[in-house]
Amino acid sequence: MKAIRALLSVPQIKLPVFSAVTILAAATVHAQSDLLLDFTQTGGNYTSGWNPVYGNFLADTAPASIGNIDGLGYNFSINHVGVYDNGNAAEPLTESGFYTFGDNANDHTFTLSGLAAGETVSLYACAAWDGNGRGGYVVFGNSGVNGVQAQTIGDPGTSPTLANLTLIGTATVDNTGTLQGTLNGAGGVGSASEGQLGGVVFEITSVPEPVTLTLAGLGFVVLGASLRKCKKS
Repeated sequence: MKAIRALLSVPQIKLPVFSAVTILAAATVHAQSDLLLDFTQTGGNYTSGWNPVYGNFLADTAPASIGNIDGLGYNFSINHVGVYDNGNAAEPLTESGFYTFGDNANDHTFTLSGLAAGETVSLYACAAWDGNGRGGYVVFGNSGVNGVQAQTIGDPGTSPTLANLTLIGTATVDNTGTLQGTLNGAGGVGSASEGQLGGVVFEITSVPEPVTLTLAGLGFVVLGASLRKCKKS
């Protein structure tokens, strides 16, 4: 980046450097997908523009799942959760959600599959109908073994954004193409307390394609040629 800034400060450099910088900029773009999942009861209300993940009202769902999210081939499932819904349609993301059915007597592992090796995935989560005090602790990626408590930030209303959810952690996908985490009670990992989640967002960043790496190499070649030309002139 220092070399690019230095080049741009030279008045004589015009089209060649512009072309090189354009190529390098194109080479640094990584595709990103946000999977918006709203947890609700079967047939229940959910946030517009989000994907509903259905579970059983006040009963065990083992597992609750959704496949081929947004037609991208990603799949999500979570073990042993129930659903509650307080009917507040003005807050669709938190009016309903999953809770740890059976608390720590059951396994509440969740799985995201269909990923590509090398992708990075960040997980965001929010609390649900009972507020932040009942938000479950979630273990995922680099959250640490004690996890991070899902909290709702501000007032999501009917159009929640990523800023209304808490960053839990980030993980890099291995050759299995699968990532896992756990939902735990509001008292922490291993506690015999109920933990709630209103919804989650998986932010997936892809690895560079081979053509992207080729573009990067081409960009540096053009930059080098431009430098030599400018020094001669």
